[in-house]
Parts: sequence; structure tokens; C-alpha cells
Amino acid sequence: MRRVILALTIVSSALLAHVAIDVAGDFLLSRDAYDDVAHHSRESVFIVACVLAAVAGWRTLCAVRSELCGSHGSLRALLYDSVPASCGRFVTAVAASSVPALLAMAGLDAALDGTAIDDVGDLLGGSAALGLACTLGSALVVATLVWTAIRTLARFDRVVLRLVAALAERARNSQSATATVRRVRPATRSAASICARSFGLRAPPALA
Repeated sequence: MRRVILALTIVSSALLAHVAIDVAGDFLLSRDAYDDVAHHSRESVFIVACVLAAVAGWRTLCAVRSELCGSHGSLRALLYDSVPASCGRFVTAVAASSVPALLAMAGLDAALDGTAIDDVGDLLGGSAALGLACTLGSALVVATLVWTAIRTLARFDRVVLRLVAALAERARNSQSATATVRRVRPATRSAASICARSFGLRAPPALA
């Protein structure tokens, strides 16, 4: 689970950095290299991020289900296993990995668009300084937010579990109420049809 969280944080950081470089370059650079190519890599990276998020969510739901079925401690164990040992090391790992991930995104855009790359600066939006600043800043923000969120969930795992249990109970009650309504409706229709046949508004036959 920790590896999934790390990979998700890296691709999210690279995606945010790619967008940040594109926006900042429009205002700070005379030549924004990202304006010359189509950004197909963003769609690919977003899909990867969604898949990783789905994997993390599925494993969390499985832990919650095990917890509700009597395997106490499953959710807490998963959440605490997902928390990086050190926030500083986690941020450093994300930052170090976000740079090559961003370069790969820019390289993929250039390859798909048939655009020539003169130097590394083109892969960073036209300015190595601006590109690295946006990448490292994005890594710092995303990694800190993810680390804080996971740590908070692990600390309040009982609250999360009670919330999920309440939602599950509400869903079961809703399904039960729906089933009851479905059983009542045919009986109501039958009673209404009997009344219609017995007490219809037809006039009595005329007396001879």
C-alpha cells in the first residue's frame, strides 16, 4: 500500500508541475516551449493516477469490510502501513522522482507532436530554473498534503470506521424500505381493482 501511495503522489505531483509550468510560462517567459505542443501526456498520467487511486481505495474498502466482519485492527493496520516513516524522506523521494516523471511527460508530448527538442530547458517549459522550481514546489505541496491526509486518517481510524458503518446501515435500511414498498404496491393494486369491480360507477339495470 505504501508503494501505491508513493506512486500516486509522484504522478500527481508531476501532473500538477506540468500544468504549473505551462501557466507560469505564459506570464514569465518570452518563449514558452509548452505552447508549441499538444499535451497528450496529461491524459495518460491522469488515467494512471485514477488507476492508482482506485487500487488504494479498493484495498481500503477491503480493510473496512474485514473490520466490520469482525477482523478488528485491519483498517488501522492498513492505514498505519500506508503512512511514510518520515515526512521529510517522503517529500524528498517524491521530489526526486517528480523531475524525471515530468521530463518523461514533456518528452512524450514532443515525440507524439513531432516537435524537436533543443535542450533540457525545452522539456521544462523553456526555462530550467522555472521548470525545476515548479516541479519541486508541486512535489512539496502534494507530498505534504498526502502525508498529512494519511496520517490524519490513521489517527482517526475509529471515526472513519463508524462513519462507514453508519453509511452501510443506512444503505441496508433504504434497501429494506424499497423492498417493503415493492411488496405493498401489488397488494394495493389488487385491492383497488377489487373495489373497482365491486363498486364501479355503473348504473343498475333498468327495471322492466
